Amino acid sequence: RSLLQHIQACGHTICAFRDVPATGKYAILRHDIDYSVINAVALAEIEHELGARATVFLMLSSTYYNLLHVEQLHAAQRIVALGHEIGFHYDTDVFAGLPPEETGQRIAAQARFLSELLETPVTMVAQHNPSVTTARVVVPGYTDAYADRFCKDIAYLSDSRRLWGTADVLGFFEQHERAQLLIHPLWWN
Repeated sequence: RSLLQHIQACGHTICAFRDVPATGKYAILRHDIDYSVINAVALAEIEHELGARATVFLMLSSTYYNLLHVEQLHAAQRIVALGHEIGFHYDTDVFAGLPPEETGQRIAAQARFLSELLETPVTMVAQHNPSVTTARVVVPGYTDAYADRFCKDIAYLSDSRRLWGTADVLGFFEQHERAQLLIHPLWWN
């Protein structure tokens, strides 16, 4: 809560990928849900209270949750009801051995399934554990959260492995007018 309030006090709009403004200061807020959709609802509710929106990337191949289980499904539906965007978080290990083009098509098919399941548009994809695999996949019809315009053309900050990559997280938003902020709810429960 205090980090988001600081970002807002710096004059940034905190938005989902779908709502990036054409001008002005903004921070794209992103969550990769690796372990629990139920626990992610707590962050989604805080963000909603603050008028912030996030893109929440959900997996269909998680070892830790199953979106077809009623509790997990209801949690994901709650996140949508709070006004947050849903993206598809895919793991390339699921498609090991397939040619890149076929992998991209299968990821797109799963993203379409996620969209139908939650009855909400899914236009964004993000790879799970991109730093531990050299595989880079083009997913036809979807925008990649790791595209240069979201990670190189603007500032990028992530809490991956609980390592922010900067000594001064608050100062980061004082220094950068446009950024993508990736927060994994796993680290904050």
